[in-house]
Amino acid sequence: MAKLRNALVALLICITLTWTFVIPSAQAADPGLQFAIEPGRGNLVQFKSGPIYEGEKVFVSYDASRVSLPANPECGEFEDLDKVIGYVTSSDFSVPTQFILKPDSNYVKIAYFTDPDCYRGSDEIQVSFKAIFTDGLVCYDSNFGRNYSFPVICK
Repeated sequence: MAKLRNALVALLICITLTWTFVIPSAQAADPGLQFAIEPGRGNLVQFKSGPIYEGEKVFVSYDASRVSLPANPECGEFEDLDKVIGYVTSSDFSVPTQFILKPDSNYVKIAYFTDPDCYRGSDEIQVSFKAIFTDGLVCYDSNFGRNYSFPVICK
C-alpha cells in the first residue's frame, strides 16, 4: 500500500512540475488538456485543467511519443514523425474540427482550439489524434476508437 501511495505522490509531483515548467503561459489564461505518458509505467494518461466552456479557447499539450515506438508498437520511430493532427468534436454526430500541433520542445507539441458548439445539448467534447510519418505511415491515438472525452459547460 505504501508503494502505491508513493507512486501516486510521485505522479502528482511530475504532473505539477510539467504544468509549472512546460506550459506556464497556458495555465493563467486558458483551460488546458494534457496528453502524456505516465513516468515509469508507460501508461497513456490525460488530464484537464480547469473548466471548458462552449466557444472558448482550449490549450493542448501533447507528448508526441504517445504515437511512436516503443509506446505504440503499431507506429513508427519518433525521429520519422512528420506531424500530429488533433480532432475535436462535440459528440459522435457532429463534424470534427481539426487542429495542427506545433513543436514546443523535443517531444511536446502544443496547440489551441476553440471548443465547438454543444451539439444537440452534448455536455462533453471528444478529442483524438492522428500522426503522420515521413514514409506515409499513419497512426492514431483515439482511446481505442472511443476518443478521449472531457466535460464541457454549454451556454
